[in-house]
Amino acid sequence: MFRENPLLSDKRLLKEKQELALTTAMTYRGTLLKICWCLGVTAISASLTWHALSEGYQGIIGGVIAMFPLVFIALIAIAFRPHWSRYVAMPYAAFEGALLSGVTFAFERMIPGIGLRALTATSIIFVAVLYVSYSNEETISITWRNRLYSVLSGVVLFMIIESIASFFVRGEGPIQMLRNSSSIYGIAFSVFMIVLGTFILLADIDSIKRGSRAGLPDYMEWYCAISVLATLFWLYAEILRLIAKTASKNRRK
Repeated sequence: MFRENPLLSDKRLLKEKQELALTTAMTYRGTLLKICWCLGVTAISASLTWHALSEGYQGIIGGVIAMFPLVFIALIAIAFRPHWSRYVAMPYAAFEGALLSGVTFAFERMIPGIGLRALTATSIIFVAVLYVSYSNEETISITWRNRLYSVLSGVVLFMIIESIASFFVRGEGPIQMLRNSSSIYGIAFSVFMIVLGTFILLADIDSIKRGSRAGLPDYMEWYCAISVLATLFWLYAEILRLIAKTASKNRRK
């Protein structure tokens, strides 16, 4: 079972420190700047995708989905070649912006305003995490960080197993049922995933601080930015799902 974020593990940070002699060191401020640039690209991509969908160009979603294997391969590649992350970060941000925009557009047809609410909630969580991280020297211990990643990896592994099993067995597994259900148990599961995602985000920011203090190579700023973006996108999707569940439950009353 994974005990830490594979993109920001202690082993990864230590390995990259050995490359410092060949480049300049990363900084906490520089990494936050890279994250802001990537979020800007995400916003532009999401806006263009939203406009295209509003104009009736539904085929753009098929194109985005078709790009998923390439993006997945790129993310796997930077896990072994972190210095490639500076070339992957922006395209990844654009891909996620288009994908989340398409998903949000579909939800908006059923629940008007859901996208703005999910974006607002995600932004508040991100700002709160940054504030907590900035206000404390060490926001989360290594032990707790490992526990968080263990829980996350366990949930993800179980979901993967259920997805594979669904090709051979009819019906949904327990995790899939909770993710799709608007019952009190399904809503509680979504709240749990959001809380878990928030602490994972806190651990990611803490890893950036540790990497900056260790003086890792500057290309790790892009590497860490990708990791934070992945957590933010996942958090947004979970919040979107929670709002949809609560809206569905209220309509049935």
